[in-house]
Amino acid sequence: MYYQIYCKDMDCSEGMEPLVRTKMEVVEHLLTDYPPDSIIARVTLRRLPVSHEYYNVRVVLELPGDVCYARSSAEKLETGLIDVASELERQVKHLLSQKRNETYWKRHDRPSETIRETVAVDEDELLDIQDEVRQRTEQQRGRGQTRRAA
Repeated sequence: MYYQIYCKDMDCSEGMEPLVRTKMEVVEHLLTDYPPDSIIARVTLRRLPVSHEYYNVRVVLELPGDVCYARSSAEKLETGLIDVASELERQVKHLLSQKRNETYWKRHDRPSETIRETVAVDEDELLDIQDEVRQRTEQQRGRGQTRRAA
């Protein structure tokens, strides 16, 4: 992945590129299907003229055939880069799932995560249900023993 880092209203020191690379590793590990020479990340870092330090971070991620874009504003440059990287990660995951047609074959919710409605039950009804379940299990056990004996 190639990085093009632009700095506006601030010094673009030698430490910027390693900082950007470490924060963008989250996105970079998702892009193993693409050739590394074909991915370009255009990073724009800008310090806004406010009484205290405030940064605006924009990243345009150019993939073969697709473009992802994210931006963030934060008081710390690292926080802005983390926000942008998480947004790009979400977009890339969505893009890759579309290319794999996961919407057609992948189960999104596990049965344990589905919402179930609870219904109020009377205690007498509950005892009746429990007795009925006990009787059915005894009947099934009895059927299994007679089959084994034969």
